[in-house]
Amino acid sequence: MTDSAPRPRGRPGTSADTRARLIAAAIEVFLERGYADTRVQDITNAAGFTTGALYAHFGSRMEILAEALLTEGRRLVADMTDQAAHADIEDSNVSRRVAERLTGETRDIDRLMLEAITMATRDEDAREAIVPALVQIGEQLSDLAVLARDLGVVSDSTDPHAISLLYLSIILGSTIIRALDLPRADTDRVDDLLLRMRGTTT
Repeated sequence: MTDSAPRPRGRPGTSADTRARLIAAAIEVFLERGYADTRVQDITNAAGFTTGALYAHFGSRMEILAEALLTEGRRLVADMTDQAAHADIEDSNVSRRVAERLTGETRDIDRLMLEAITMATRDEDAREAIVPALVQIGEQLSDLAVLARDLGVVSDSTDPHAISLLYLSIILGSTIIRALDLPRADTDRVDDLLLRMRGTTT
């Protein structure tokens, strides 16, 4: 994003549309400036709304950051749900998605997520905003696990909460790895390892 003039403040759309635009603008500005150097006015200028419009939806910058995490989490869960919903899905498809997640390229959103999680470990206000967002992502993963079980992707005896914990750990762990740009293994080799761990290859 450049330091261009603020966008014109037209009539807002629906409440959901306004909220979505504010979140998108916040992510854009957070990624450019970092959370600490972002003002509420920076977000509203980028979104084309007044400060009052922002506070009608969020109580603070931290609440917007938490919602940004939720937005990313929902995107990941939606992608995984789409994979699970295909009737021809196989275990190899699932392991491949996990392998790609673990070995993917660093994205700006990874650094923002790591910044948010780090703040939650040392600031009570951040913790109160960020932890519920992560819990909600975990609940969405549990719902996905139930869907996968119903579709026969995983065994009927599989505990959805155990799957949720595993995948949330993968999401958070891979976020840290990418945010710090740590060395990654070859995707094919990780995929092969996951398949062997699941007992689907010899």
